[in-house]
Amino acid sequence: MKKPVVMLFILAFLVVSNQGYACKCPDQSIDREVDKAYDIVVGKVTSEKSEWVTCSYPEGNNDYEFTTSYLYTIQTDFSYKGNLSGTQVIQGGKGQGDCGEIFEVGKEYLIVVHKCDKGLYTYLCSDNAVIAEASSQVSFLNTYFGENYEIESKGDNEKVLLIAVVAILALALIVFGFYMSHFRRKSIV
Repeated sequence: MKKPVVMLFILAFLVVSNQGYACKCPDQSIDREVDKAYDIVVGKVTSEKSEWVTCSYPEGNNDYEFTTSYLYTIQTDFSYKGNLSGTQVIQGGKGQGDCGEIFEVGKEYLIVVHKCDKGLYTYLCSDNAVIAEASSQVSFLNTYFGENYEIESKGDNEKVLLIAVVAILALALIVFGFYMSHFRRKSIV
């Protein structure tokens, strides 16, 4: 009986700890991007559209080009540099050549936004983060820009509910296992 319970707890841990966003780059940090970024915003992803866009931008004496696979519509709630507000379309990836999607529709993010000849973009190795997990970036940015943006704790209820459901299922399995072992003993006697 111990094996199913252990497996259930391992499964619950994996479900709760998997946030479903892209892998992180080793040199990713907001302090390296703050001066290079066109803006750094907090916004909710309201839609996405599959569209390949090739974007060019100058850096130093060189011109660089890259291709993104998705356009994301972002409703901007807060801007650190003040360059963006309202609804914006930002280019980004979604697992076609990179190691995973950058954004999920319906979630709110801290987004490092850059500018190129085709508009606004962000990429996998920017220090983008689900806003509920961006406290260190927000703390740095608040100090750097003299702001006082605060993260609201949204989404914690979902995790608590999921943990409660898993705990109830585990308890049900334990009770069922006890009942079955007790029932077997009585039927043998």
